[in-house]
Amino acid sequence: MNDRVAPSSSFYLVILFTAIIATSLLLAYEVFLVLFLGLIFGVFLTYLRKALARATPLSETWSLGIVVTALLVLMGIGVLIFFVQAQSQMDRMADTLEKGASRLLETVDDYPTVKSMVKSTPILNEFVKGQRANSGNTESNPKANRDSASEQTNTSSMSNGWSSPIENAARAAGQVFQTTLGFFVNALLIFFVGIFIASSPSIYHRGFVRLFSVHKRERVSEIVSATVETLWRWTLGRLATMAITGFGAFLLLTVLGIPMATTIGLLTAILTFVPNIGAVVAFGLSLLVALPEGTTPAILVSVGYVGLQLLESYVITPLIQQKQVAMPPALLISFQAFLGVALGFLGAVVASPLLAAGSTIVKMAYIEDVLEDESDAE
Repeated sequence: MNDRVAPSSSFYLVILFTAIIATSLLLAYEVFLVLFLGLIFGVFLTYLRKALARATPLSETWSLGIVVTALLVLMGIGVLIFFVQAQSQMDRMADTLEKGASRLLETVDDYPTVKSMVKSTPILNEFVKGQRANSGNTESNPKANRDSASEQTNTSSMSNGWSSPIENAARAAGQVFQTTLGFFVNALLIFFVGIFIASSPSIYHRGFVRLFSVHKRERVSEIVSATVETLWRWTLGRLATMAITGFGAFLLLTVLGIPMATTIGLLTAILTFVPNIGAVVAFGLSLLVALPEGTTPAILVSVGYVGLQLLESYVITPLIQQKQVAMPPALLISFQAFLGVALGFLGAVVASPLLAAGSTIVKMAYIEDVLEDESDAE
């Protein structure tokens, strides 16, 4: 006699629903990642709205309107300043990067340690090889070096030497919002998702909690609130880090007399939004700009950027994110690398907040509730 009970229809519905969700994540993962950025923006607006409502007699609706308007004005001013600076200094930046590339080749030849480091870094190794190939072609034709036509060819050749890695980096950065919907649609999607969440956060909170059984809803509500708090502290920490590192880079380059200090400072602030990866890209760009000014300014820029990162890692972030779930650096870098390879540059961008939120959920829903371990592990 067979005592096995046939699965109910609801079981098959759950399987089907799970399969649909999994397929959607695989086929449209970029949309989900953009929606996650919209969620982070919504959390940011919600906390600012509540803070303004507490500090003033304004209602939360008016507070949200003022916060959004102020953010749009600040963003408009920032974009205007950035593009005006970038446009006025574009030719100078191209010339400076070419000089920095040549200076980098000389440094690699003079210092064996630097040469070894460059060989172990694929993008730098490709860059140096391209530069050496172009330099060899120029030296093999000394007569051409004496006329202006050859100088133009040499400049173009040098640009081709470093265009490959820089173009690859630019394409990778451009993929942050490069989906089938396009950049502006994604920006609007993030903006309006954030606005809708901030306007009525309790609706989405209660709606998600009601997906669970009645006796679990209180605990689920606690987990959701803790996860939102984690995202808020992560966002606050990133913004503070962006402001301090961007201003610090601008001040450092200005004191050392490095050109394009304002543009590099703004780029440093923007790139710092992505932990670890953004700081490395900003440092590399600043170093290329500083190299034509001499070895000493380049060394001082390197020391200054290392100091900024130490300040961010050991002072700024711990002070702002004291209650945030700790994310070991090795785990964060590994998670960034995994999502970067699997989902592209956008995956690397959302890796840090996603890991922070996931750590909170795992800690409360699994370690505390399933394993019944409520100790605070260091």
